[in-house]
Amino acid sequence: MKPSTEFILENDYFSASIVNDILMVKEKMHILNMTYNIDKTFSFYDDLDTVAANNNYKAIAVVGNPDSVCHRERISFLLSILSDDKANKNIDRLSNIVNQIFLLLSSASVPTIYAGSGRISFFHFNLSLAHDFRVVARDTLFENYNTDLGIITKGSGYFLPRLVGFKKAVEIMQWRNFTAEEAMHLGLVDSIVSTEKLVEEAVDFLNITTTGTRSTLLAIRKLLKFDTDKLKTTLALEDKLIKNSLISPNFKKYFDIYCSKHSDRMAPFSGEAGNEERRAKS
Repeated sequence: MKPSTEFILENDYFSASIVNDILMVKEKMHILNMTYNIDKTFSFYDDLDTVAANNNYKAIAVVGNPDSVCHRERISFLLSILSDDKANKNIDRLSNIVNQIFLLLSSASVPTIYAGSGRISFFHFNLSLAHDFRVVARDTLFENYNTDLGIITKGSGYFLPRLVGFKKAVEIMQWRNFTAEEAMHLGLVDSIVSTEKLVEEAVDFLNITTTGTRSTLLAIRKLLKFDTDKLKTTLALEDKLIKNSLISPNFKKYFDIYCSKHSDRMAPFSGEAGNEERRAKS
């Protein structure tokens, strides 16, 4: 598939082009890094507006970037925010960026699909739930490091409970990790494919489920997930809870102890530890 020369957008965080009437978005750098540069933040907002204003595509396909950032680097980034005199501004800036992305995806009038592979953070998992459909590779492992830090992950409070119910959502939000197969069993992903054919399969899935009688599923999913007022309220509450945790003196003290005593947990999880722990409880 060759991108259209009429629309090509490139920045540090994603690239976008229209291919066969589908807006293909490929994630690059994690948006956490955006909080350091206000100019890049505003530029990112401009790019989002450009995407939203374009009427030349009939669907959106977002291809996730396999998460290669290890837990040690995540901790270092979080520590840099906590130790910065401008911590409040950085937290607010990141929250605003993320909220705009959730709202844009949730309110999109065209079909949307997320294609992911490899290690996917719980934040990106939550972001994928804002899409109408989700296709992942067999090697996918969803990881939630925040369970060990005592903080909730952004985006957890709206889409997940609507898909699996309140009780199950509370349980999932406390898992350290879960596989593509587990997500499929819970109805959180629509298809598991090979890594090599991830993009191709995602586009095919999108085309099949948005034509003819199958398009009814799309209408149902948009109906059930789209409540702008409720989404905004939930995102605002999440911002408050997360910010209160991050700026709390008790959390900073605990975080320092955690970093010094649990260096073994700074390495990437293998995936089996969380699964075995969950099986032992069941």
